[in-house]
This record gives sequence, structure tokens and C-alpha cells, in this order.
Amino acid sequence: MSDAYQDLFGEGIYVGKGIYDIDAFERSLAGRMPENALLSHDLIEGIHGRVGLVTDVVLLEDYPPHYFVYIRRSRRWIRGDWQLLPWLLPRVPSVEKRTIPNTLSIIARWKILDNLRRSLLSPALLILFVAGWLWLPGSPLAWTLAGLLVPAVPIFTGLVIGLFQSVRGSWHAGRVLHPLQDNVVRWVLALAFILYETFVTLGGVATTLFRLSVTRKHLLQWTSYADTVRVFAGGVTRWQMLTAMLASVALAVLIVLFNPAALFVALPLLIAWLLAPEIAYWISRPIRHAPAPLSTDERQRLRRLARRTWLFFEQFVGPEDHWLPPDHFQEAPRGIVAHSTSPTDMGMLLLSDLAAYDLGYIGVWDLSERLRDTFESMEQLATYQGHFLNWYDTRSLEPLSPRYVSTVDSGNLVACLRTLGQGCQDLLHRPILRWQNWEGLLDTTSLLNEIVNDPKGTFSLQAADLKSAITPLRAHLAQMQQQVLAAKGNPDAWVPLLNRLTGEGWNELNQFLMSLVESNAQAMDAETLRRLSLATDQVQNHLYGMQREIEQLSPWLLSVSKLPDLLARADTPPAIRDAWQAVRDALPTAPSLEELDQVCKAGRARLAELLGQLDKDALRGSPEQAQAREWCARLAEKLESAATTA
Repeated sequence: MSDAYQDLFGEGIYVGKGIYDIDAFERSLAGRMPENALLSHDLIEGIHGRVGLVTDVVLLEDYPPHYFVYIRRSRRWIRGDWQLLPWLLPRVPSVEKRTIPNTLSIIARWKILDNLRRSLLSPALLILFVAGWLWLPGSPLAWTLAGLLVPAVPIFTGLVIGLFQSVRGSWHAGRVLHPLQDNVVRWVLALAFILYETFVTLGGVATTLFRLSVTRKHLLQWTSYADTVRVFAGGVTRWQMLTAMLASVALAVLIVLFNPAALFVALPLLIAWLLAPEIAYWISRPIRHAPAPLSTDERQRLRRLARRTWLFFEQFVGPEDHWLPPDHFQEAPRGIVAHSTSPTDMGMLLLSDLAAYDLGYIGVWDLSERLRDTFESMEQLATYQGHFLNWYDTRSLEPLSPRYVSTVDSGNLVACLRTLGQGCQDLLHRPILRWQNWEGLLDTTSLLNEIVNDPKGTFSLQAADLKSAITPLRAHLAQMQQQVLAAKGNPDAWVPLLNRLTGEGWNELNQFLMSLVESNAQAMDAETLRRLSLATDQVQNHLYGMQREIEQLSPWLLSVSKLPDLLARADTPPAIRDAWQAVRDALPTAPSLEELDQVCKAGRARLAELLGQLDKDALRGSPEQAQAREWCARLAEKLESAATTA
């Protein structure tokens, strides 16, 4: 079976892609083909081995990126077609430089001859134009029109087919006009490139005939399509078609000398051939589709979708399943978790962890914890020659029957691991305190917003007591979002904002939620209550997760909010104030993970200098000095712990 098309005689023609029985194919060609003599194998192999027509497979291939790559490929095809010339003779080449009787049918030989005819179309048309302008009897205009009509045949056939299809079905102008427009453009381009393509064709034919009859060498010499694209990646240049430009000028001179009356008729084609390099350059320009930027609403919708997707991994990847992802969760008729996983599932979990960090849903500490827990469980799974099996029970970690290795799933896991590795290397250069964490908070808050603002939900009821409870909650959520957005681009405001949201802000949110539940206890169904509780927990976990990560990796940001009186007072002695400023300068707001070790060392060194100033001060032994010393000692311990954690 092969990818093919059928001709008028019901025979399939091989076009290079397909499936066939190798042994049977080799037996059919045994002793018939000389070694290293055929550049184009499609037609001759199809004639000998026959092919079956496949009508339910669509094969899509890249079109050449520009005209010059296309013409180079055409030249190779022409060389391959002309190397089949000996198979039109009574005796054909075979193995060991022998010849055997030609057993090909008449239709098979016609297929070979038809390929040669098709390759000579451009030279034949050029000869017709030149002969009609220079010496053929009759009007040059008549000969020119005859030549123009030959490549225009697809225009007329396409128009007839389009009209016939429109008459049989409902009339649609686009069904006729679009193909007609494409055919007209192809016709114009074919005429513009006739002169250049004639040189390419004749060069390919001459090269093939010389190698066939004289040298018998380099018959298989060719450049692959991929290499041609790489070599000519710069695109079309005018100098590549210089020969055609010079030939068009020379032809114009000949017409002026021998038949000036034909110059007016020939002038449009001569100009087109002279401008062929510009035309080739123009049509070969890459088409760059600039996607329309996403609107604010579209971005928010996508981020909400991403947050709900991450919610699956938050809910179902935990210690019960050894931090491995269940294959799926069946919501109806009752929630059932499929406690089984595959290499693809594991790979998608690892990349989802990384994506959750990129989107700001988790911090680098949580990412490290989740990756470590998953990898530790993966190390316990049974493997076959280093390959993971396709299914495991996530609770027992035992392989599921039947045991087998899937190349598809293994490949998916490898691709995910390679991507994860690159992403983890990039983590070193990311700041610990990122705006993405606040964007993640906005997405997480949107889960709660969707519930309380759902126009079809429980809280859409306009009862007086419900309205009095839902309005303050909606206002508070909107205020939270406004406060976060107002802090964008100002990292110095992030820690005070976080302290406010985890303190009084969270207490107010809790009170509004409790008031809402109490006022709507009878009307609220269990599913709404579950969703409300889950969304609230996610907001709380996100806020306290941000705070925990700052405590672990940037503890000085939180310690500044609890600055001892001696360092905060305006009348602090200058030496102590300068030493404290040196500590602050050594501890930036948003260091990267790779910088953290040096930052903590510098901070501890400046703290030691500050402690020295505190010991020299006249306030030594006072309660303020003791409080400041204790604060400095605690911060030094936290800096040492942060460096170790990093």
C-alpha cells in the first residue's frame, strides 16, 4: 500500500511515501536495476512494484520557502526524469553493466516519456515565442497569443469546473473566483519565469545526458531539500537570475535588428523576463502573520482557566498518592479519583509544577518541595531496563497489569524532563520576590470572585439580608485587587501590603464570609458551600505561602517591619544609624536565588559591624541596646538559614 494517485488506466503512480512489503518489492526488482544509476525512483519503482491507491490519508508537506529552493528542487526532478531515458529503448540497463529486453508496457513507457515532455514545456514555449518574433511566417501577435494560451489551460478548466460545481450546488462566488484568481496568478508567474526556467531545464538535461553517455559518474549527486533550504536561507537574490536578464536584453537586440515590427508584441514578455529577479524576490518574501494581541479580558479568561487547571493538581496530588498525579477525576455521577498514573501523567505534573511557578501560583520553595517529593516516589517505581512501565497504582506504587513499556509515554516523559531541566536552570536567575506571585494571587482571588459574582449562582438572589451580606464581600475583594494592582512596579510596597492582607485584611475577609454563610445557610447548597470553602482556602494558602517563602529566603524584608526602637528612632547616634544603613544597602529587596548566598554573607558582615557599634555606644547595657542586639542576632541566624535553604 502506498500514497499514490490513479491515472486514466486505473494504475496507481508511486509518489515517494507509502508502505509496502520489502521482500516482495525486492523480488520484483531482482536483477533488473543497475546499482547507483537512478536518481528519481518514484515512477520506475511504481511501474515495477505497482501501488495501491490510498484515499483516506492526507499527507501535508512544507512548500519551498522561496522560489530559488523550488527551482533547485525542480532541477533535481528533471535530472531524475531524464535518467530514465534508457528505459524507453528496446533494451534497458540491468545489473553488472548488462542489458535486458525492455518488458515495460506501452503505457508505462508513455509515463516516462510524458515526464520528459513536461520538463520541456518551458523551453518549447520559449522557442515558440522567439521563432514567432524572428522568422516564423504570419503575425507575431498570433504566435504570441498561441504561446500565451498554452499555460492558460488551467484557468479555463478551473473556471469550467467551478461553474459546474456551483450549478450543481448552491451558487457561491468565492467557489469560482478564488480558484480563478489563483490560476491567473500562476499563469502570470509561469510566463515571467519561462526564460530563467528554460536555462535551468536545459542545464539539468545537458548535465544528465553528459553523465549518462560520457562520464557515468555523479548520477546520484544531489542536495537534499533540507540542505537546500539551509544553504539558501538568505532567500532569492537578483544575481542568481543574471543570465536570464542578459538573455532578455540580447533577445530584444535581435528583434530590433531582424524584425522591429515584432518588438511591440514582444515587449511585455521581454520586460517581464527582465524583471523576473524582482518578481522572484517579491513573491519569496516570508509572510509574517502578526497575531493580534490578546485583550485584557482574554488574558484574564486564560489565566482563570490556568488557575482552575492548577487546582486539579493542588487537590489530587498529595501524600495519599505519593505525590504522583492520578490519571483523571470522574466528577459524575459521584466524584471518583483514578488512582493510577503513567509516564505521561508524571511528565505533565512536573511541567505543571514549573508552569505554576511561572504563573505565580507557587513559589520556588513550594516548587522545590513538590519536585523532590515526586522524584522520590518515581525512584521507588519498578522499571524495565531503565524505562518506566506504562501504568502504576499511585497508592501502592505497584505496576498495573499488563506490564509493558510505551515508547510514546516514555518519549513524553523525556520531553517533559528536558523542558523541566532548562526551566530549573533558569530559576537561579529569577528574583525571589516576583510580581508573578501577585498576579497568581489575583488569579486565585478570581476563583472566589467567580462564585460570589456568578449571575446564575446562589448569591444572585436579591433578598435584603443576602444583599447586605454579599455587597461588603464583593467590595472587599475588589479593594484587595485594587491594592495589589496599585503596588505593581513598586517592590518596596509588596511586603507591607502582604502584611496588611495576611493581617487585618484576612480577618475582614473572614468576617464577611462568615456573615454571608450565616445569612444564607438555608438557601446555600452543599456544592456552593464546598466551592466557597475551597476558594477561600486557596486565597489563604497563597497569601501565607508568599509570607512563608519570604521568611525562608528573604527574612530581612519581614524583620524591617519589626525594627527595634533604637534603630527606628530619629535621635539614633550617627554611627549606629550609618551602620544600620549599611545593613539595609547590603540586603536588596529582590535578589535572585544565585545571589542569595553572597547577599546573606554581606548582610551578616554588616550586622557584625552594627553589633560592634552597639557595643561602643554610650547606651551599652540599656534596654534599647539589648533589644537591638537581640534583633540583630535573630536576623543573622535567619540570614544563615536563608543561605542554607537557597
